[in-house]
Amino acid sequence: IKPNRSGDLPIMSVSDGFVSRIAINAGGYGNVLYIEHPEVGLTSVYAHLDRFNDHISSAIYNYQLSNETFKADIKFEPYLIPISRGEMIGIMGNTGYSFGKHLHFELRETATENPINPYHYGIYPKDDIAPTISGLAFHGLDADYHKIYDRRVSLASQVGDTISIITPITLPQASVGLAIQVFDKADNSYSKNGIYGLKAFVDDALIYNYKIDTLAFGQNRQIIGFFDHAVRKKEDKTFSLCYRTPGNDLDFLIQNGTGLIDLAQDESKRIVIEVSDYFANKRYVKFIIQGTLPDSTYRIPSPHMRIGQGLKTEVDTAGAQIVFDEKSLFRSMFCKIIVDTTGSENVYVIGEELEPIKTPIFLAIKPKLDESKDPSKAVILYRNGVNYGGKWKDGYLSTKMRDFGRYTIAYDTKAPEIRSLSFTAAAHKRSSFAFTIKDNYGTRGDDVVEISYKVWIDGSFVVCPFRQLNSTLTIPIETVGPGEHTLKIEARDHSGNFSYFDAVFRR
Repeated sequence: IKPNRSGDLPIMSVSDGFVSRIAINAGGYGNVLYIEHPEVGLTSVYAHLDRFNDHISSAIYNYQLSNETFKADIKFEPYLIPISRGEMIGIMGNTGYSFGKHLHFELRETATENPINPYHYGIYPKDDIAPTISGLAFHGLDADYHKIYDRRVSLASQVGDTISIITPITLPQASVGLAIQVFDKADNSYSKNGIYGLKAFVDDALIYNYKIDTLAFGQNRQIIGFFDHAVRKKEDKTFSLCYRTPGNDLDFLIQNGTGLIDLAQDESKRIVIEVSDYFANKRYVKFIIQGTLPDSTYRIPSPHMRIGQGLKTEVDTAGAQIVFDEKSLFRSMFCKIIVDTTGSENVYVIGEELEPIKTPIFLAIKPKLDESKDPSKAVILYRNGVNYGGKWKDGYLSTKMRDFGRYTIAYDTKAPEIRSLSFTAAAHKRSSFAFTIKDNYGTRGDDVVEISYKVWIDGSFVVCPFRQLNSTLTIPIETVGPGEHTLKIEARDHSGNFSYFDAVFRR
């Protein structure tokens, strides 16, 4: 929900309840508040807040101070902090992983924590605008759902409810999967949203449909299998698939079959795709597909190992172990594994970077024997710049891969860099200082620790917000009294490398 004016915008609770949780993070949801509404079994969530109301802020500040931390995640006993409908709980902000001031709002089922569609509870903007269909793609698919071909049709005209393509679209004989480039807008908004519902018909028979009313957090990652992942990564375009790969078990797709269309040579099929928003604003695209000769492009049989979707597969190769479990893949694949043993550590190129991973894949690497290297500094590095960290077991460093690509072991001995943006020794008119804290590697995955930091003024810990998005640390000094003061900053990375900044300033 974007702001409709400048200045502080108060955020109010949607109903009576109590604060059940407050979290403060450098990334993610930033400053986020959870209010439980026990009478209806729901919890409302308010994320990226600039700040909380004074009462809530006081409780958070005391926790941060006593635990010497900015990051916080506090759960409260029922009714310890009661909230009334319409009570101001905070100010709209831009904290965490956010690219502009807005409110990220959710309703969740309290028992499951699954987000549900708040439109069902009367929380929605005015919307009289039908979704926009801007493109179609036709994927000829092999038995493992990999593309034999990818044909696209742009749809520039959006006059009326129905877009009709008069000339039949000729496609090589194959199992065909449809994909659609589509977005929806609400009234008086520039935001391009996803659609609520879709139906696909072939010769009047419904072959694929969904409505999105809930999405379990445990299934969030599967969204990358809901659209064409390769096109998204290469071209930054989103084509939502109108077919379901074997490993995609998103709850709202369970009732569907594959959605594939078996198209024979010289065969014609009438296709209608209906897209809709919550308010039943609909748009249709109608066309005919006609089969021609099969694609004759010669394909060399893959020399790589076939990894079956739904099967557990363990691979041991030149000092590395890779374990695919039953839920690792959306579709079966031929997985290349290339090992370069010429360097100080082996380098492993695993799979194709454009292939999506459904659930992270276990990877363990055995380092080359070098007694001069400190194992506590060892990390698994992806693409030379992303630190996956790792855990030691039986002489192997292990992690969970979230992407295919290049992996190796590196030794991180470089401390984070602390750099002043606005520090001055003569701080009489200052209300804060700003610094950046950056490490030599980015972080990814569950086996790595992000940069941690602490700030002291005159030897006393100071609560200072850090924004992961731009690596900026803000040190408030408006309550520091007149006179000379000492400032100390400490930063620590995953490998235990420390850096410090010490200075004196006057107020």
